[in-house]
Amino acid sequence: MTFFLNNIAWAARLTSALPVTSILFVVFMWALVTLPLTIFGGLTGRMRSETVLVEGGDKLPKIAKAIPKLSLIHSPLVTILIGGLLPFRCSRANSHLFV
Repeated sequence: MTFFLNNIAWAARLTSALPVTSILFVVFMWALVTLPLTIFGGLTGRMRSETVLVEGGDKLPKIAKAIPKLSLIHSPLVTILIGGLLPFRCSRANSHLFV
């Protein structure tokens, strides 16, 4: 998406267009960090024994507890509204401040 929008900015000869080297540098740095950490995490997870991960799981007391009713803020409709409208409103406010 960044390359597409940047190409439009280049075609329009806008000063806000990013240089190709900057975009490639950010992608390279992201790959340099992400790929080794992903491989390291996969190897570490594979080498760990499953008994270590669930050791002590049966030592907890088995007491029945009442589950409290969720408040209004935890309802799916409110979560959808906050998750959808809040980022849109923030970007809208930023566009008014900086344009």
